[in-house]
Amino acid sequence: RLGPATYSLQPKASSLIFSRADGSLILRAADAAVVSSGTGALEAVLAGTPMCGVYVTSPFTYNVVKRMAGVDRILMANILSGRDIVREFVQYEAKPAAIAAEVVELLSDRGRRDAMRAVFREIARTLGPFDAAGRVAREVVDFCRARQ
Repeated sequence: RLGPATYSLQPKASSLIFSRADGSLILRAADAAVVSSGTGALEAVLAGTPMCGVYVTSPFTYNVVKRMAGVDRILMANILSGRDIVREFVQYEAKPAAIAAEVVELLSDRGRRDAMRAVFREIARTLGPFDAAGRVAREVVDFCRARQ
């Protein structure tokens, strides 16, 4: 782990660690993460990993979904908690410098990380026992099969 004084917006290549390990293991070991919306964001919640989220798609898809979805939040942590606990970088806001600054802030602010983890524990309790994602997937498959 890097100490707070070693974080910068321009990390050296030697400070990066690449791994082919299971994503949930990496999230549990991480001090903070940058995740896409979807499964990765939910895995970060269940791992208790402070994060920011990024969602970028084609301009056409973004405009269609924005008009049809009718939601203000994209990340499951924010949707499930009903609060903006995780900073979302959506479409044109997803600038590398802004995302890096958010990660540095997360790594530097223990109180914010602890608050985020507390909300994540609350969400995990709401979802129920471990493997909530697996149970949801099984329910969806069963539902689809019943409609055939």
